[in-house]
Amino acid sequence: LTPKRQGEMRGVNGEAFTNCKSVLFSHLSVRDIFRCLCAMATERRILLKSENPSTLTRCAEALRALMHPLVWQHVYMPCLPSSMHAYIASLPSTTPYIIGSTSELALD
Repeated sequence: LTPKRQGEMRGVNGEAFTNCKSVLFSHLSVRDIFRCLCAMATERRILLKSENPSTLTRCAEALRALMHPLVWQHVYMPCLPSSMHAYIASLPSTTPYIIGSTSELALD
């Protein structure tokens, strides 16, 4: 995570963020949101799961926006296609990520 420079907050405020934030808070408890934010701050792995790709993307974007002024500098795939599930297994075990999936992933 690296801090953003002043004036680079484009896209964080406004209607898009409000919509993403409302989706996040309607699908996750406040406790789970804080767990995700703590995981992001300590550069851990986050796997989001939903049947709706739009929900995955909005929740992932809201989490990233809530970290402002820090920026997630690691693997970020808000909606991983099923054809790329093998990609997860190929990541080194220490690689932090935020990945969303619409189906079950076999994680070790």
